[in-house]
Amino acid sequence: MPDLVRSVDVDRAVRQVYDAWSRIEDLPDVLPGVASVRPLDERSSHWVVVVGRERREFGAVVID
Repeated sequence: MPDLVRSVDVDRAVRQVYDAWSRIEDLPDVLPGVASVRPLDERSSHWVVVVGRERREFGAVVID
């Protein structure tokens, strides 16, 4: 399976965006389809999302 890579430009100060994104436990409240996000360590997290009728789980790592 190929990796999914996507970038998004956000018109906000870097600090403001980083502070919001780093509170990943809050993301299910603001991102439709995100059922849960669980931090694993400082850089890794486990996500559960619902796409259509499918439930998907994956890990994410902050690299930069």
